[in-house]
Amino acid sequence: MDKPKILLYWGYHRKAWISPFERLKAHFDFQLLFFVFPEEERESFTDIPKHYWSDFTTAQDVLGNLEPTKVVFMGISAPNTMALNSACKKSGIPTYVMQHGLFHSYEKYERLQEEQDRRRKETGMDALEAAHPDLHSFLRSFFVKSVSPTDFTLIRTLWKIRQNKKKMNPFRALAKAQSESRLADHYLVYTKFNADLYRKCDGVEDNRMIEIGNSEMDDFEDFEPKEEPKQPYYVLVDQSFAEIKDFNSPGYGPKKEEVLKFYYLLSEYCASKGALLKVKLHPYSYSSEWFVETENLRFIKDANVLDLLMYSEGVFGFFSSLMVPAVVHKPTVIFRMFEESDFINEVEACSLAQVLDYHSFELTQINFRKEKPAEGMERFTKKYLFKKDGKSLERLKMILHG
Repeated sequence: MDKPKILLYWGYHRKAWISPFERLKAHFDFQLLFFVFPEEERESFTDIPKHYWSDFTTAQDVLGNLEPTKVVFMGISAPNTMALNSACKKSGIPTYVMQHGLFHSYEKYERLQEEQDRRRKETGMDALEAAHPDLHSFLRSFFVKSVSPTDFTLIRTLWKIRQNKKKMNPFRALAKAQSESRLADHYLVYTKFNADLYRKCDGVEDNRMIEIGNSEMDDFEDFEPKEEPKQPYYVLVDQSFAEIKDFNSPGYGPKKEEVLKFYYLLSEYCASKGALLKVKLHPYSYSSEWFVETENLRFIKDANVLDLLMYSEGVFGFFSSLMVPAVVHKPTVIFRMFEESDFINEVEACSLAQVLDYHSFELTQINFRKEKPAEGMERFTKKYLFKKDGKSLERLKMILHG
């Protein structure tokens, strides 16, 4: 029996992003279409067959050559993805947008964008130019050749997005250009609560959303410890606050000197407990070169995050996806940096972790409490996990097979 052929507009240069499809590839004929030009591809964490947008002249060309039964997008807001989504609808091919990573509130994303823009002005760092000199001209040509002059709504929506981006941040630009023409048939989300960004930015209604949970959580539910680490350690799940070299960005939070001071302070706490501090860097920080290790401080890039978190004494963190399993399974301390963090507010309301103010906390306040109130855990599960059954990947498999 032939495997269902699924076309993925999906980043495979991040291991966590491509992981669900890597684990399901024995059951499907996956085909990747993400980068426009081969030269843009700097890293790959999969052997799933890859194609490039520049291999095709139109969206109809993509569908005719690859013949997918379904198409899964990371998002639909660029000329090429909007054109492909439209062509799928006309051809009767089901389309899906799937959530990747923990979402924050629309207001939080706007705040982070404002902070980054403010830092750019302070430092004089401009956003990077297009990754390929022919990128914009190709996307324009691909879109024009893919759509009909009668596709007025689609053309107007793309024009509106472009005009909006000239005068406002990208999140507001999309929110003010909502249109059925750029919506997928279905949205695969962790939970409807955590998918509010789709409502605010894209105008997605709840009846398009399908809750499946987060497949990254499945392994945490099934974890069985084998042996204790040779040296006790705590983990800090870090954010790329001070620099994002891939985008020539100065970040959106404290400066490098302040961040290093923060690391050393937490390292001091860990040393007092006879433990190391292991800082799990955000992938956007992997190319940065200002992280200085000490006898009691280690910086971790690629790692088995399941073992890293589960064998730790406790987890420090902010508001990333890895903080969800940390909050559920480990004693956790979270630092609040921005008031708009709905995730941190929920964790605090559910009494699942200690929440400290990043700017004013003292080491003597740190308390890794192990208690996880049942009522708080139930509330948190509904809002961020959907179910604690370790079957998120199985739900995704069933939908793609359906």
